Amino acid sequence: MSRGLQDARCSLPLFINPLSAPREDLNRALRYNMVIGGVVLQQVRRKAIKCSQEYPNLGPFKDGGKINPLLANFDCFPWTSEEKSCFGNTTKQLVNGKYRMGWCPDKLVYQDASGRRLDYIPDGGGTGGSSKGARDPSRDILFSVNMYEYEGIAKTLEKVNELEAEGWIDFNTAWVGVQILVLNPDLAIFCYVTMSVYMTPSGAMLPKVDAQSFQPEPYQFKSVIAFDILYLLCVVWLTISVMREILSDVRKEKCKDHLKNPWNFLDVLVVLTSWVIIMLWLLLLGRLDMVKDKAMDARAAEPLPGQTSDNYPVLIANLHEELMVVSPFLQGWRIALCWYTIVLAMKFLESFANQPRLAVVTKTITRAGSDLFHFGIVMAAVFMSYVVAGMFLFGRRMHEFSSEPLSVNTCFLMMLGDFDWEELGWEHPLTAAIWFWSYMVVMNLLLLNMLMAIIMDVYTEVKSEADEFQPVWTQLWEASKDMYNIYRGHLVSNSEMLQVINEMPEEEVDATVLMRRAGPGLSQDQAEALIEATKDALDSKLNAGVTMSDAMRMIGWVKIAVQKIGWKLEEILQAEAEEEELITGAPSTGDGTARGDGTEAVPADKAYVADAADRIDKIEQRMAKIDSFMQESLQYSTFRGKDLRNRLAVIEDLIRNQRDIITRDAADIWDQMPPKLGGDAPPVATMPLGLSDNSDFI
Repeated sequence: MSRGLQDARCSLPLFINPLSAPREDLNRALRYNMVIGGVVLQQVRRKAIKCSQEYPNLGPFKDGGKINPLLANFDCFPWTSEEKSCFGNTTKQLVNGKYRMGWCPDKLVYQDASGRRLDYIPDGGGTGGSSKGARDPSRDILFSVNMYEYEGIAKTLEKVNELEAEGWIDFNTAWVGVQILVLNPDLAIFCYVTMSVYMTPSGAMLPKVDAQSFQPEPYQFKSVIAFDILYLLCVVWLTISVMREILSDVRKEKCKDHLKNPWNFLDVLVVLTSWVIIMLWLLLLGRLDMVKDKAMDARAAEPLPGQTSDNYPVLIANLHEELMVVSPFLQGWRIALCWYTIVLAMKFLESFANQPRLAVVTKTITRAGSDLFHFGIVMAAVFMSYVVAGMFLFGRRMHEFSSEPLSVNTCFLMMLGDFDWEELGWEHPLTAAIWFWSYMVVMNLLLLNMLMAIIMDVYTEVKSEADEFQPVWTQLWEASKDMYNIYRGHLVSNSEMLQVINEMPEEEVDATVLMRRAGPGLSQDQAEALIEATKDALDSKLNAGVTMSDAMRMIGWVKIAVQKIGWKLEEILQAEAEEEELITGAPSTGDGTARGDGTEAVPADKAYVADAADRIDKIEQRMAKIDSFMQESLQYSTFRGKDLRNRLAVIEDLIRNQRDIITRDAADIWDQMPPKLGGDAPPVATMPLGLSDNSDFI
């Protein structure tokens, strides 16, 4: 039970020096840090209640009774209860001219500071963390003791020994804290340190050290003010831009389009969080000024060794009470800055979306969003199953699996390779091995690789599109030259060109038409450059790379088109044979032999396309080879991601060559038909319908 007092006894000599020691013999902590107000000991207490009264429904009960005999004479200390009554010695003692019994909460003593035993002065700070009561501690539930610096280490240790001898810490104690406020002039910071010992209902005693540092003068350097003003101007400009965009869409009745764009929600979020950060900073400045003023007042009122002051204890109490408020505010401020920085990172991604090479990440995530969402459902279900199973298997003896959040975090780290097998398999090695091996195979080897395949499939397509654009430094150089030429009047700005193009009635535009519509500001070179850039962009779009799934789908379309060509050729041959039979009156033998009327039949290789079936078979064999090649490429792409783009380019070339072969074969077939059956131009019915139906794909 004396763990908290032992920690205090060990740490007190670091911050309170013997009065007889010269100043040059200060220990290292006191040499670099100036203690303000000494050291404070505090505790929060729980009520002692009979367990049978606090938990009347907790069995077992004997012979149908309503009282559990196991709990009849046992005291419980409920987790959320707060003890506010005085405790300690039951006999009255004369202290400072008044009789007091034991120790009382800070609120009672603060109202009557002259009558408190051992001159204990109220204070705040330290909430006990997860073992605190139902609310943050305040003066009515805190029991505090001050160890003043001016009293020296001997007097301080005497107080600690007296507290330990008289049972200042007992079974009701829920939290004990040692609090110190120091000023480091070299670093120009205040540091508020709380060394806590949490006494949980399980009987464990958990130590923790918490330190909150802050600057006494945030604007010590005037250059900081300039940066803050610049930040404020950026926030104001962003706010005005977002509001103008919203009002513009409202006037143009484009509210639905505005709401469909997720970046607009991000803009609003950035604006709101920016103003929240500004308001929190102003509140923090006010709090820091109050701490600084109270610290200076306490230092100015500190009595000399051997003297006392009635005002000094009250000033120290007010200082630590203010620190009790500032400490959680600082923690919340840092958390707010953490999330604000992440929101700004999302804003950077929005800005990067305007440059194709910088937008690879956002485009990849956007295009793969649907697949990632559905895959995430499967992955989350499997992952949470292993999380719950790990809690049942390891949670009894391992803190990492003792709760849902901890188990989720531990399983995620294991998926990344951070695990300790000896600790996992210490109790049930066989079951632990089955759980561990199945988890690593399913989550790490299977699902994670599937996730990478989904992302890489889309990334390849996005990357191939981005390669057609200039890098950032080239675009910056070109933009700088364009701005200079626009300023000199040698070029027309992009906004003016867009307006001219939107108002042009012509469907076919060349450099002459563009110059006539844009006016004298558009030069011949700029007009030709715009036309050429438009053609290059269209060609790049038509020849853009495809993903593996698209390539497989394209092969299926080509196979269907080839089959349609074969069917159509069979219909042509059959119609030709029927027509010749009607003209000649005798069936064709197809081998050049004599007919029944004595005339020689036309050879089949001249009258008909006799090798059409063979050609179709060859085409199908080639397509089968392409299909087989695609299957092998799909299996091999996971190991050769860098070659994926080149393989896709080869596949596209094969498909385009196959299309050309099919087109030439169809033309040759028509040329070999007799003139009386063919004609100068093939009719529409004899065109390769498979290719016509899939012209978009080709």
